[in-house]
Amino acid sequence: MRPSKTAPVVLTLAVLLVLTLTSGSRPGGLLPLINKTFLLGLLLLVAGGLIVVANSGFFTLFAQGFRQIARLFFRKPRVMESDFFADDPASEFIQHLKSQAAFWAISSGLTLAVCSVLLTFYYYAFAI
Repeated sequence: MRPSKTAPVVLTLAVLLVLTLTSGSRPGGLLPLINKTFLLGLLLLVAGGLIVVANSGFFTLFAQGFRQIARLFFRKPRVMESDFFADDPASEFIQHLKSQAAFWAISSGLTLAVCSVLLTFYYYAFAI
């Protein structure tokens, strides 16, 4: 069963709602929660962006250059040249896993950042 596209947003909003409701009674109130929410959202957006850039093939030229340099210094064993090592059946699964991780990180990070901005508006409009 494939998860829906709104699952990360709903899950993030539910966790944020619980944290918001429980943070009202703590000393310091809502402001530390707003700061932590924004920083966590920013961290998730950066992580998701790095995964997207890595999946897009941006670093392939660097990897090919380092492979060529490695071939100059290290000899490849003949057993590695056989057809057994040519196809990696797990590469499709890993690619799918990377795309799902990027989707979850970007959607959760964006949700947290937007909620942080909305909580900031609420804090300065009603809490003071």
